[in-house]
Amino acid sequence: MKVINYTPAYKEKLRNFIRNHFSKQPDVYLDYRLEQITESDEDISYNIIVLNDNDDVIGCNLFFSTKAIINGIEQRIYWSHNTLIDDNYRGDAGTNLVLAIMEKKHFGISLSKYSRKYYKIFKSTFFSKAHIYYFMNIWVIKDMIDFLLRRNHTKSFIFPNEVLVNKCFFERIKKSTELKISNNGYWWKDELDIDFIRDDKFLSHRFFENFNTYYFYKLEQKDDKAMDECYFVVRPIIWRKFNILSVVDFRCNLKNKKQLKLLLNAINQIAKKNHMGLMIMRTNLLIPAFYKTSKINFNLFHPFFISRNEKIDIVASNHYLFANNPTLIVTSADSDGDF
Repeated sequence: MKVINYTPAYKEKLRNFIRNHFSKQPDVYLDYRLEQITESDEDISYNIIVLNDNDDVIGCNLFFSTKAIINGIEQRIYWSHNTLIDDNYRGDAGTNLVLAIMEKKHFGISLSKYSRKYYKIFKSTFFSKAHIYYFMNIWVIKDMIDFLLRRNHTKSFIFPNEVLVNKCFFERIKKSTELKISNNGYWWKDELDIDFIRDDKFLSHRFFENFNTYYFYKLEQKDDKAMDECYFVVRPIIWRKFNILSVVDFRCNLKNKKQLKLLLNAINQIAKKNHMGLMIMRTNLLIPAFYKTSKINFNLFHPFFISRNEKIDIVASNHYLFANNPTLIVTSADSDGDF
């Protein structure tokens, strides 16, 4: 048994391994991961695979490559994900895989209890935890009835070109070049210690050239020459037999609390247009702080939301040296949260 950096020679063996152990991922996912969004041979070889004595893949850990500004300096970073090991080889193989992961400079999210133990042993940095927020509107009643009666899910959806919220328009865009992006794609660089890039290249690869279909809306500015400062990305998914709207990514002016409320109300309007009663968002941004409440906000029309008690770890390997409590914001578009 050995742990090596991935090479394309093992693509089919890795594909078969992931298909057998993580069957919900389509084959196109691996093509997208290893070919479409990589920018260099280093990005490809950063991934790790575990081989048995027959040279078959029995484990892996993949890394998304992207960029971030960390304390004012732009860096290439990697998000760790898809940590998988064949049940027949747990023990030494699993330990060796984790040790190989720890040698790589990276960020991670949503750790298992096993991984969390190793990150703590290696004195990694743990950031503010992410939450899962459920936003609901009046159509959640229909969802519950459909669930009880086992009715079929709707397959077609309506995503309007414009959404009007409190005299403000959110416009649906079909390509990332329709955005006016400032700060070279670092929307929050002045507010956060760590800001993950959302430039034309990232947005194009992630949302407009993906095997999934996404719906991207930007807040129209009153001044046509002004840079954009607010957008959101959604896609419909089936979650526990419910049709729901997943909020995959967003950016807004953190100093303008009205923008986040506008954004969530626009998403709610899209959900109601499609008779969806439930929306879901994963982020460590404290949504209740924008509503001056704790964990729950009751309003069937605005919508109301609940924060799940489960909190999700966000971590950086010990290669990074951070001051106390560095600030960052993650969404499902970081790492593999949306796949």
